[in-house]
Amino acid sequence: MGNLATAVRFAAALLPYLVDYVQGNEETPRGCVESEGGCIRCRGASCARCAALLHDGNCVDTCPPGYIVDWSTGDEYMGRICHKTGYMFGLTGSQVAILVGIISGATVCIFIILCGAIVVHRRKKRAVKLIRQYEDSAERREFLKHLGTLRGEATTFLAMLNDTRRQVRELYYAGNNGDGAVGVQAYR
Repeated sequence: MGNLATAVRFAAALLPYLVDYVQGNEETPRGCVESEGGCIRCRGASCARCAALLHDGNCVDTCPPGYIVDWSTGDEYMGRICHKTGYMFGLTGSQVAILVGIISGATVCIFIILCGAIVVHRRKKRAVKLIRQYEDSAERREFLKHLGTLRGEATTFLAMLNDTRRQVRELYYAGNNGDGAVGVQAYR
């Protein structure tokens, strides 16, 4: 039972201090207090004008995130106040404009790079196609082989061609009663 008696004595000794603490908290003024560095003008329980910035009726040195410094246009506050930005992530208007510019610029750059890569790829594809077209294939080698063997006969082939042209001209100009030209028409 010694522990219970000790606990009761300890509680009895602390009770007056606890009562004084609760009364002291209730008696502290919760309204506005005018001072040189803080609130300059009070209106009821909140501050109406501050030396630095006014945020929700309290004087602050800087605005919290999501708020920007602005001059008050309403009658309830005077001076510079913290005004809610209304933008996402607590950014200011100029910060949102910069962010939009960066994202737009990056998108345009990526689009240009992608278009350039497509153009280079297509040009390379065409170049490979042309190279394949002029490659030494089996048919091309066979053709060049026959052409090489017939090269010595080139003068004979040209003589045959010239002789044929001469005969066609003679038929054209020497036709029967002027009707010879009709028969030569098919050889043109």
